[in-house]
Amino acid sequence: MEGFSIPPTIFVAFGVITAALLAGFFSFLNLVSAKENKVSEFRLAWVDGLRDEISIHTAAVQELLRIEDNNIYSQHDDLTEEESTTLKREWYKDSRETYAKVIENLTRIQLRLNKKHIENEPSSHEAILMQCLTKSRMHFNNGEYDKGYVCCDEIRNAAAPLLKSTWDLVKNGEQGYQRVRTIAAYTLIYGTVAVTAAFLVSSLLFLNQTTDQYKKLGVQNLTINFENVQPPKPKLEDKIKESYKASSPENKNTSENSNLINQ
Repeated sequence: MEGFSIPPTIFVAFGVITAALLAGFFSFLNLVSAKENKVSEFRLAWVDGLRDEISIHTAAVQELLRIEDNNIYSQHDDLTEEESTTLKREWYKDSRETYAKVIENLTRIQLRLNKKHIENEPSSHEAILMQCLTKSRMHFNNGEYDKGYVCCDEIRNAAAPLLKSTWDLVKNGEQGYQRVRTIAAYTLIYGTVAVTAAFLVSSLLFLNQTTDQYKKLGVQNLTINFENVQPPKPKLEDKIKESYKASSPENKNTSENSNLINQ
């Protein structure tokens, strides 16, 4: 412990390396977050588009069925061939736009679905929706508009779980973003603990080293050369007392007696 020394530059280097690592990590996190947010925006647009197309398809089917049920263009036995042809022409003219919307939106919905995912998971929401779309297209190709209208309810029921699952994915974030977010949380927690522990250990080592140095300095200062110690100087009061004793009559008699004895 006595020979252990921590140079101050190691703390500077440690701080610079830690700051660089944190900056790089958060830059990577921002990059992944921006990319996954863009994917989430595309998914949200996909959900809105699918919802709109199902709505337009259902409305077009209802309009087509309404035209069919009005019996305006129904064929009668007493019609001539020319009248029958004219009636069919009028029916196709009036229902052409509506029929085009039905088939167009059926095709749009089918193109939104992942064919490979449907083949790999036949019981998924996408596979069930594709079955309903195929069934509805078959009815319209056969001119069975009432059965096609029944398929609209099946399409809505099959699309609802798919829309819900996609919306949950948008709300919670993509899987890549969720993984990075989890890693970031654990990195911040364990990184903070590690940095705090390293700082505390370094501080304790530095404190122990400083304490040892102060102890050595204290022992050296307390080592005194007693041979060079001088007695304390007499105080002013002591000097006055001694001079007073010397000038007193008793001391004078005592000194004279001692002189006579010596003679």
